[in-house]
Amino acid sequence: MEKLIDQIYCKKSEYDLAKTLSSQATHVARRLITGVFKPSGYLTATYTGQAPRAHKSEKPELQIKPLNEIARNEIVDFALQLATNKGWKTRKGVPHTRSEIERAMSQRVGELKRSHELEKKNNKNPTG
Repeated sequence: MEKLIDQIYCKKSEYDLAKTLSSQATHVARRLITGVFKPSGYLTATYTGQAPRAHKSEKPELQIKPLNEIARNEIVDFALQLATNKGWKTRKGVPHTRSEIERAMSQRVGELKRSHELEKKNNKNPTG
């Protein structure tokens, strides 16, 4: 386990991948989600705790919970700090913003959920 900034730890393998393979702050933050949160955490939550608007399921979930706010903020802070240290800029040539990173993390949580649902569906109905 690797410490991000202050209180949050990440799986070493995910931490190393995020630091070596990423070239933007949003890439770092997206990679760290699976290293910081357990699947049981990010598969049953949304980034902010609000109900998902896109890709709605037919059965609404009873209660949506947010990802841990301290962990979310520390991932964003770590990504911003790393981007500043490495001189990373967005494609437009400006520094990354907190809201860009939060949007990327929110999208990643949705992608992980859809991927998990697809795996469950494929395992239920094996072909061949």
